Amino acid sequence: MKCLAIGGLPASGKTTLMQLIYERLNTTALKFGLLRGHYDKNKNLALLGLYNNTDIFKGTDKLSMAVNPHFLIYAEKNNRNLLFEGDRLFTLKNLTHLNAIYKLRIIILNQTDIELKRRHNERNDKQSDKFIKGRATKIANIKKAFNNSIENHTLNSIEDSKVLANNIILWYEK
Repeated sequence: MKCLAIGGLPASGKTTLMQLIYERLNTTALKFGLLRGHYDKNKNLALLGLYNNTDIFKGTDKLSMAVNPHFLIYAEKNNRNLLFEGDRLFTLKNLTHLNAIYKLRIIILNQTDIELKRRHNERNDKQSDKFIKGRATKIANIKKAFNNSIENHTLNSIEDSKVLANNIILWYEK
């Protein structure tokens, strides 16, 4: 089975990328304990997080902070491909565990400080510098642990996001 995990600083493009993927899938609702998402039976793909709304913050940001035990049980007990992004699930502990049971692909989205600031202002979010610094440390630790298997991408436009979304969908179809 395959698992693709997408990480990056807030406003780096994770949710936009996942929304583009979600729109190309034929899904039904997925619910497992506190875990929520979407399931595409034809691709045997569980897209984790909620993307069927118009909120700025969606995806795994909509999941409970206590979701991780449910996520790990789901990953172990279901014979499904997984796809997820975001801070709730994108942890070193989870990725290390998933690496033992899945063909794991890790993508980290990068962006310039100027573009991140622009996006934060556009979203009118209030994430503190301390919060963002904590996320940067978390990502640096994941990069160190998985140094040779991390893919880094910078999505400068919606077209860049569409190209990567297509690449991801094709990866699951192989």
